[in-house]
Amino acid sequence: MRDLWSVVRAVLVAGLIAGTAMALFHTLATAPIIDEAIALEEARAAQAPMPQAAELEPPVSREEQQRALPAGLILYGVFMGLLFGAAFPVLEHLLPAVGTFRRALLAAAASFWALALFPFLRYPANPPGVGQPETIEMRQTAFLLAIVLAVVGLVAACALARRLAQPGNRWPAWALALAAYAGYCLAVFLGLPPNPDPAPVPADLLARFQLFSLAGLALFWLIFGIVAATLLRYFERSRDDHALAPARR
Repeated sequence: MRDLWSVVRAVLVAGLIAGTAMALFHTLATAPIIDEAIALEEARAAQAPMPQAAELEPPVSREEQQRALPAGLILYGVFMGLLFGAAFPVLEHLLPAVGTFRRALLAAAASFWALALFPFLRYPANPPGVGQPETIEMRQTAFLLAIVLAVVGLVAACALARRLAQPGNRWPAWALALAAYAGYCLAVFLGLPPNPDPAPVPADLLARFQLFSLAGLALFWLIFGIVAATLLRYFERSRDDHALAPARR
């Protein structure tokens, strides 16, 4: 049985490193785009009647947002690390038996898809302040629903593959399960409600913001997966070496 403390240490360190890397990336690459969007929104508000301009006044200043962004992303890394650590003991029994390092990488790739990429494809990120306040709850619910459905389908596909796999010939079962999961994700994607709010910003700015937002998520899960897999393998080998030490004496 895997040592729980080793898993916690691995995912916490991986989450801190990956969250810090994502915070640095967004501070350098995405923050200027957000400033552009805010400047455009302020210019539009200045031309609007006074009541509308007052409604567009942000409750948190841009300086406060800039200070909070790195801390928030690092906390996101820690939270995702703990979530991954809680799910990994279950995931490693569902994923192919390919060794700790590759299994952890597969688990990170699956997490990236279900927790980040799939919901992002259906509901891409918009710059701060874009969207109607009255639709926030609906948008958040739809985004969380996309995550839940992607995770449930992924677990079911892995369980199906393990059930259908034959000794010494497991890959046809995994190919079938992944094909079924792809069809399921397509059906979910088409069945989820569309984003109700238009994005009243230039298409080029919106595309850059969404590209960098997705790149930040990909960077996070890439670094997280590599660091977590490396540490999990290291702790596993250290434990095995420690267990064999008395026999070598």
